[in-house]
Amino acid sequence: MILYVALIYPINAHASVWIPKTNEYKYYTSFSIIDKRSENKKIKWADLFVKDQEMIHKLTKRQNAIKAKADDENRSLFNHEIAELNDNAAFLKEFKEYKMILGSLGEDKTSNFELEYGINDHQSLGMKIGYKTDNFLRSITPHYTEQKTGKDFELFYKYQLLKQEGWIVAISPSLQYSTYTGCKPYRHFDLALMAGKSRLHKNNYTLFYEFGASVHAHSKENSLSKTGFTLFMTDGIRFANNVIITNYMKYEQNRFKNYAHNKILYEQISIAKEIYFGNLSKQSFTIQVGYFAKGSLVARGYNVSGFIFSLWFSL
Repeated sequence: MILYVALIYPINAHASVWIPKTNEYKYYTSFSIIDKRSENKKIKWADLFVKDQEMIHKLTKRQNAIKAKADDENRSLFNHEIAELNDNAAFLKEFKEYKMILGSLGEDKTSNFELEYGINDHQSLGMKIGYKTDNFLRSITPHYTEQKTGKDFELFYKYQLLKQEGWIVAISPSLQYSTYTGCKPYRHFDLALMAGKSRLHKNNYTLFYEFGASVHAHSKENSLSKTGFTLFMTDGIRFANNVIITNYMKYEQNRFKNYAHNKILYEQISIAKEIYFGNLSKQSFTIQVGYFAKGSLVARGYNVSGFIFSLWFSL
């Protein structure tokens, strides 16, 4: 029995360890949107962003005034002026870092399309196309929203290293090209190692789990390091009526200057229904509904949640 775990994957998941059958195509499309709670948080973030901007402007104006006064009087800075400049510089650094974090809290909608083809029982090739929109609420009164978009294109290859006693181990290299409003395009190389197992119980339900790790290198600007790693895990149950319940978790670590994105934890709970059709019921499609939560482990204010809707075809 082949378990199509890939069908219940979230938008940003790695390729599943389970490989499609020879000459089989899998099509996957999904859409996610943040919930009302996250929308309300964005309004609060916008208010903080405006206040932060005002403090930066106020401190910068004071810095310039101190220096201008010394220049007008044709003298060196007094000790108390130097001390104030140093204090203000430290505050400015903190406010600018805070501004950078607040300025990135704009997640809104994400969509994804994926195609995977089974070359043989041990190999597959695939591609992913992703699109996201981020809405940054810069001002509440008057209302001003800045929108940014991100686009991703990824190619991946999957090779099954081991299949024994219910266990499957696979390796999957991938290459991604991404663009984002206001940033230079960047490339992303990822190498993932995955292991999974499924077991059919006497009561005619199947338990499955999968876990893995990946290392990646990228050319993203504003990064202190060009490498990072990801840990991910999926576990779930499939009932005799082809209803599937899953839980997916992912931890990703990088070293960006915007440290809010350096340690990200993502979790998604989903329920899906697989329906077979065609000759001998060899084809299937699956409808999935899920809820996700995503947050930073280093920037407490950065956390969003919402809903994900997916459709998967196996032909």
